[in-house]
Amino acid sequence: MADKYEDLRTYVAVIDNGGINAAAAALDIAKSAVSRRLGQLEERLGATLIIRTTRSFEPTAAGRRY
Repeated sequence: MADKYEDLRTYVAVIDNGGINAAAAALDIAKSAVSRRLGQLEERLGATLIIRTTRSFEPTAAGRRY
C-alpha cells in the first residue's frame, strides 16, 4: 500500500492538474499508479472523491471538502 501522504499528494496533483493523465505527467509516474493511489485513498476514506469518465473529471462534494 502506498504511503498515506503519497495518496494525498497524488490527489492534490489530480485536482491541481485537472485529471489523472496530467497528474501522472506532473508526478512522473504511470497513469495506473495515479489511479491506484486515488482508489486506495477513496477506499480508506469510504467516499468517492472524483467522478471520472472518459471525457470529464469532476470532484464530488466529498472531494471538494477533502
